[in-house]
Amino acid sequence: DLIVGNSGSGQMTISSGGQALDAFETVIGNLAGSTGELTVTGSGSQLRALDRLTVGSGGSGTLLVANGGRLSNDVGIIRSNSSVRVQGSNSSWENRGVLNLFNNAALVIEDGGTVSSVGSDIIGSTGATAVVTVNDATWSNSSFLNVGSGGAGLLSIEAGGHVSNASATIGAFSGSTGSVTV
Repeated sequence: DLIVGNSGSGQMTISSGGQALDAFETVIGNLAGSTGELTVTGSGSQLRALDRLTVGSGGSGTLLVANGGRLSNDVGIIRSNSSVRVQGSNSSWENRGVLNLFNNAALVIEDGGTVSSVGSDIIGSTGATAVVTVNDATWSNSSFLNVGSGGAGLLSIEAGGHVSNASATIGAFSGSTGSVTV
């Protein structure tokens, strides 16, 4: 496992073409009260997680992929007042499975960044609001997209941003609220 911020505060930067491989689960902000920050920046810089990536497991986590950095993992989860930002041309986050956001999670894709997933994307999957902003960037997945799935989900597509999926539901279940702004 790769854990950034287990029970205290942790920071990790992958830059200048550096590459890291994690054969198991990657967690940013693991236990209650912890904080974790992970940055992948620069052309050729990459983190490959062969299993799940969780940003904010019990603590809070911040993940930045910028300036051509690349991140890939199996399942992606953002929660616990945590955020992911994918910023800049050629910056990418590839989820080989589903991407779930809940518990006041935020995902910002901007300035030519790309996020993709093979499985379904669920925004706001438990009781709290989750927000995704796609600003002059691309978010694509090959399955369905739920905006508000048991909680509140907000999706904002701005400045030529592009979101594609096989099908979408806004307010998927009773008591859910979903909002999409283009």
